[in-house]
Amino acid sequence: MSDSPGREPEWKRRRRLDAVFGSGTGRSAAADCGEDHNPMTREWYDANRPPHHS
Repeated sequence: MSDSPGREPEWKRRRRLDAVFGSGTGRSAAADCGEDHNPMTREWYDANRPPHHS
C-alpha cells in the first residue's frame, strides 16, 4: 500500500498504534491463565448475584 502525500506513512501509524494498544503479537489472556485455573461455576454466580439483578 503506497502512502499518499500528506498522510502518515503506514509504518509510523502502525508504530503509534502499537505504542498505545500493544502489538497484538504478545501474550493472550489464555496465556496468563495457568493449567490449574478453576473458572467460577454457575452456582457461584447465582450465589453472588447482586439483589438488583434478581
